[in-house]
This record gives sequence, structure tokens and C-alpha cells, in this order.
Amino acid sequence: MSFDYSRLPRDYPRQFLPSKIDLTDLSRLKELFHNLQNRPVRSGSDLEKWLKDESELASALAEEQSIRYARMTCQTDDPAREKDYLLFVENIEPEAKIGFSRLDRKYLDTPARKSLPPEQYFVLDRKVENNVALFREENVELEKEETKLAQSFQKITGAMTVLYEGQERTMQQMGRFLEEPDRSVREKTWLLSESRRQKDRDTLNHVYDQLISLR
Repeated sequence: MSFDYSRLPRDYPRQFLPSKIDLTDLSRLKELFHNLQNRPVRSGSDLEKWLKDESELASALAEEQSIRYARMTCQTDDPAREKDYLLFVENIEPEAKIGFSRLDRKYLDTPARKSLPPEQYFVLDRKVENNVALFREENVELEKEETKLAQSFQKITGAMTVLYEGQERTMQQMGRFLEEPDRSVREKTWLLSESRRQKDRDTLNHVYDQLISLR
């Protein structure tokens, strides 16, 4: 039985986003970024409200990505879960990265930032300055391809199982036997697991080669 992530409690009700929103609706997402990008910020209180709303959007997107990632990794052979995760990776994450980079620049360029207490915001200032200095829009597409390759790697390794003591076990389940005090158990476990991994060696090496070329 899979866990229903929608049942997770929400300790902090949303103020900026609707309580129910489809974060894979690209046009709706663009509206939210447009709101933040074009909202007038004339005072320190305006800026703090703006920061809270930006943080809420970032948290909601991170939550959505985490849920899709967790569902996909818990059952890597489910095409529907894979599709849901890749939909987010291919369509939403790139838009969000570009959108948040623009918001970072807005924050740094906002005169109202000078009215905020520096002892409270210097860490945020430093973080945003680093974000802006490091961001390159041409890397967004490369990062998308990297994430897709990582998902491909997880799909391959997630399908690996071995028969041990009469039970079919995943590589993760075999891991606990590597911590047994009995050396013979550890040796048998390691040899069995590595023998299974070797069967997909060429496929995994191809994925690694593609990742290296992206780097």
C-alpha cells in the first residue's frame, strides 16, 4: 500500500498560494512569479511580506518535487510515477529556477532592502548574492538532463534484486547484512549483491559517461 502524501499535516496555512493549487499548471505558475516580480515594494514591511510570499512559493514547489520524487523512488517500475516525476523535472523545475533567479535580482535591487535590520538579514543577503553570481541560464537545460539521467540510474538500480535465504530482496534490503558481525555473512552478501550489479554494468557505465559529458 502506497502512502497518501496529501494526508500530511500542514502546520502553516498558506497565505499567498491557494490552499489547493496545481503546481504543474505552467500558466498558473507563471502568474505567481509575475505577481512577485512586478509587485511594488516601497518599504521594509512590503519587502518582508514579499519575502514571505516568495518563500511560500519556493516551499510549495519543493514539497511537490519531494513528494513526486519519493513516490517514484519507492516504486521505480511504475510508469505513472515516473511520468509524474519527469513532468515536474522537464516542465516546472526549469521555469522555477529562472523565475527565482529573477526574484533574487529583484531583491538585491530593491532600495527597501536597506531598511531591513542587517543583523537579521545578512545571511539571506549573502545567500542571494551568491545565487545571482553563480546562476547561468544556459545551465538550466543541462541540470534538467542531469536529473533525468539520475532518475534513469535509480530506475536501473531500483529494479535490482537477489534471492537470499529464500527471499527476493532489493539492494537496500541486502545492505543490512553487510553490517553483520559474522564475516561469512558479509562476504556472501557482498558477492551476491555485486554479482547482480555487474549484470547492469554496461548500462550503468553508459549513464555515468553521459553524466560526465554533461559536467
